[in-house]
Amino acid sequence: MGDFTFTFQQLFYENMGSEPFYLRNFYDATEYLDEPFSDITLQVIRLLLGDMRACDSCCHEDSRIEAKVQIGTNAYSVMVIFENGIAMFHVTDEQERDRTLWYLQTVSHSPEEQTLSCFLSQGVYPIRLHQYKDPDRRYPGDLWEATYSIGGTRSFRDYLRHFIQDFQPQRLLPDKDYWLQLEMDGRFVVRLGVNGREIIHLNDTENWIYHYLCFLHLLRFWDGMQDLRNYKDVKLPILIRDFSNQLDGYTDIQTLYGLTDDLHRQRLIIK
Repeated sequence: MGDFTFTFQQLFYENMGSEPFYLRNFYDATEYLDEPFSDITLQVIRLLLGDMRACDSCCHEDSRIEAKVQIGTNAYSVMVIFENGIAMFHVTDEQERDRTLWYLQTVSHSPEEQTLSCFLSQGVYPIRLHQYKDPDRRYPGDLWEATYSIGGTRSFRDYLRHFIQDFQPQRLLPDKDYWLQLEMDGRFVVRLGVNGREIIHLNDTENWIYHYLCFLHLLRFWDGMQDLRNYKDVKLPILIRDFSNQLDGYTDIQTLYGLTDDLHRQRLIIK
């Protein structure tokens, strides 16, 4: 894990949705949330990671969330109650000092970064950089607002151009000569051969892997963007909806999850 990584150590909630009680300890860099109510757990986790509307559909006046987390080398206790549907946070450090404001500022990421920290289904990942290149015509919304103004800066445009130019082709599958490439217009495509021109029509397994790899490269893009700004941005956990049942029996899902190692983040796999 990196020096400024957010990791969950324990999660408790009660009266969320139809679930009266939940308690879980987290021990590893990769955790599997395979409980029958993992969707509620996912919403709770997203709330704790700064998505303030994540629990709108499952919170009640008597709902309560408690978590023990580590940010960098320091431990914090987080409690959330709800008043008129609004999440009210209270955060303390190991010396029981109030760190609520600091915590909320620390986990606050732009809506764009929050969206791209979750791989929940196939989505916009293959074309997102393409949309960034001409946001007025291609991006579905206001990129300036969605990125807290970062997407409108010259440094963003310059880094996007260099990221695309410097991208190295990546093999999609170990047993096929299929290569993920990044076009100069910002689109990810899969071609036959590392320097090939033929675009491959992917089967279901290959298409899931294609979207997943594009998702990881978007995370790397934003990590690099924050490094360029010299901004000590906390590395939030990666939330991945388990897609092993979408793959054929010859593809090792653990190898795919391991491709996130260089991102230095906790992995939460939602079953």
